[in-house]
Amino acid sequence: MSKRLLIVLAVVTALFTAFLAGCGNDEPEAEAPAPEQTQQPPVTSEDTELDQKIEELKNRAMTVEVFEDGESIGKWSQDGKGSWRLEEPAGEIYIYNADMEMAWRISDDTATELDPAFMPMYEASSPMILLSAYSVFALGPRTDGGDDVWEWNLPGIGSLKIEFKEPEGLISRIISESPDADKKELEFEYTDVDDVPEDLFELPDDVAVVTID
Repeated sequence: MSKRLLIVLAVVTALFTAFLAGCGNDEPEAEAPAPEQTQQPPVTSEDTELDQKIEELKNRAMTVEVFEDGESIGKWSQDGKGSWRLEEPAGEIYIYNADMEMAWRISDDTATELDPAFMPMYEASSPMILLSAYSVFALGPRTDGGDDVWEWNLPGIGSLKIEFKEPEGLISRIISESPDADKKELEFEYTDVDDVPEDLFELPDDVAVVTID
């Protein structure tokens, strides 16, 4: 039972008890002291550690190639300050430059200017978005693992293992399994951690630019 539900039940019990005390008596009585509510334990670090990992990933400069079941699904680069670059396996490149507030899609030797408002849809390949997709598991306590391996097994939902074995505790692998889906494995291979070239988030000089009308 969740802490929030316990608090609600305690409040409802207190109100119901006070209501019963006031019924069946026409003469006023001294107000009975409200029953003392059970002090709820504070939220522990385990309740928020997955969110902390996601926030750490968001603020790190890095280049990471993501593999799903052994096959690359793209290479993601970010400067930790909002700019990012996605290189898709098919060859297209998407760039968002936070300082300029501009975005482009590069295909062959042509760069098409894109509306920055639509760029979040391409962020699905970033490690923090992939990790946040499993936040539902973090609502319950971990069932196994240690400092660098976290495991959950939730009846009716499935199992999840997250490994943080890259340098400085970066996420290295996610293995998930659910009752109605096959086992899925994501692997992360990093380069340029904390030292990503700034020109990755700029247009190359040798492309023709097509602007938005």
